[in-house]
Parts: sequence; structure tokens; C-alpha cells
Amino acid sequence: MTKGHGSDANPGDGDRVDVDLELRHGAIVTIAVGPRDLPRGCETLRRAADALPRLVLGRTADEARGIGLAEVLRALGPAGLENGRCVLALIGALRAALIDAHVAALAEATIDLGKLTVK
Repeated sequence: MTKGHGSDANPGDGDRVDVDLELRHGAIVTIAVGPRDLPRGCETLRRAADALPRLVLGRTADEARGIGLAEVLRALGPAGLENGRCVLALIGALRAALIDAHVAALAEATIDLGKLTVK
């Protein structure tokens, strides 16, 4: 299992969010959005954080990396595009966590007699 952590912020209105996830065989099997209890930020960010597990659990890292603003806003219902910047902080944290997991997987790789093997 490979773990990843990412965070992002929207300094314009103080939104801050962390995403921790675990990948197994390339698919997201767990995800936690924080910090700890809830992201700090507006109602739209909190609603998006609640929706994120439904959007990404079971998806591959590549599929999750492709999630964009429109898909998250659709999952929220009538949120209003003026709050899109708040959702972008969540998407940024998700993508950072996926990159961190990818780097962790590469760090676990070993070279054995000229062959690359992944543990």
C-alpha cells in the first residue's frame, strides 16, 4: 500500500485543506480530508471535502488526477461558480497527495541486477 499527503490553501479567504490517501494496486482505497476534523474554510470547501471520498474511492490515481472543478461542483449541486476558487484548493490538495504517493512508490522501487522491481 502506498500513502500520499497533500495540502493546499486559498489565501484570499483563508481556506486550507489537507488530503491523505492510500493506494492499493493503483486505486484509491482510503482518503481523509482535514486538517484533522474539518478543513478550515468556507461552507463550499467543507461540502466539497465531504463529497471527495464519493468521487475518488475506487478510482485509479490517473482517474482521480483528472477530476476537475466542474465534476466537483456537479457533486455539490447548486454551489455557485463564485465559490469555485474554494473547490480548487481541495483539488490542489488531492493532486498533491497523488504526486506524493507516486514519489513514495518510486522511492520503494529497487534496482536488482539492472532490473527495476517495485516492492
